[in-house]
Amino acid sequence: MSPTTTTGAEPTRKQWTEADLVAELRQLHARGVRITSRDLLSAGESKVLGAIARLLGSIDRARELARLPELVIQRPSTPARWSTAKVLHEIRRRHIAGLSLASSRVPPNLRDAAITWFGSWQRAIEDAGLDYAATRVKPLARTKRQVGKELRELARKEPTMSRARLRTHEVGVAAIRRYGSLDQALEAAGISAWPRRRRRDSGTPRVSKLRPPEERRILSRAETEKALRRRDAEGRSVAESAMQRDDPDLMNAIRRHFGSINVAREAIGLAPHYQRWTVERVTTELRVRHKAGKSMAPEAILREAPALYRAIWRKLGSVGAAITRVVPGAEDAPIRDERRVLAMIRLRKRKGLRGRRGPPSRA
Repeated sequence: MSPTTTTGAEPTRKQWTEADLVAELRQLHARGVRITSRDLLSAGESKVLGAIARLLGSIDRARELARLPELVIQRPSTPARWSTAKVLHEIRRRHIAGLSLASSRVPPNLRDAAITWFGSWQRAIEDAGLDYAATRVKPLARTKRQVGKELRELARKEPTMSRARLRTHEVGVAAIRRYGSLDQALEAAGISAWPRRRRRDSGTPRVSKLRPPEERRILSRAETEKALRRRDAEGRSVAESAMQRDDPDLMNAIRRHFGSINVAREAIGLAPHYQRWTVERVTTELRVRHKAGKSMAPEAILREAPALYRAIWRKLGSVGAAITRVVPGAEDAPIRDERRVLAMIRLRKRKGLRGRRGPPSRA
């Protein structure tokens, strides 16, 4: 049906009525045109779409008056393997591994599954026990008034906050973005004497790095062990950075007699100090774990050695890649549970190996 009528030689705009519009929609539906905004535009029925907007207000109202069957919209289905527990497990695994949890940087299948099972990505993050604001790529936009209000609230809640911590806080980042510097933001908010600045106590003498030889103490091995035990008994830190700051003679003696702080700590019965994870350390830990007969499944490593699990993801990319690199024969190890079966099957597929026939033997 043409939406225009002719009066003489000049066409005029047709005056649609609700009955005419409903009849036109039924005819279009009978011809196979879907009554949606996109399909009506594609079929060249923009005037019908405009009449719907003027007279009926929405496509849904138009379909209801025309008594058309309910419109079925095909949405991409979420893989059946996802569930609420699996979504939460994957979110926590990415958090432990130090991977981004911003909605724009997670795998699409994980984001879609979270929306399907929880309603929104934010709800899934919060149900996993994490702070949604901390996962965003950029802090939420704030006005200058909001920044001032949040700075005053933060000053009341955390009066001992340091300036360095405020600079990395979400409110501090927003303040610098709005005002250009923390000083201007604090002045505009009417805040003084906050946050605190870390200053060295004027009564504490600064330890000089270059002292005359006559002022240095030369400790024997026994004296070094005794001084280290005394520091530990007094509750003072026996970390390398602390001793280098307030007792450099002891630290020099440790290097001279023991070679490293970890060897000295073991000599007096203390656990080794923290060591940075390297590729060599990760591979060594994995080899020791494999020789001890422990499970190499990602779930087992995450449960029993979370620090090693995080280091694997940072240094080698994934547990599968790490096992393939340091334990070439891992696929022939005894299989104790179904999760490890699946891990070994995936490992064999990546290496181009054929699966075994029949069920795997259980150790």
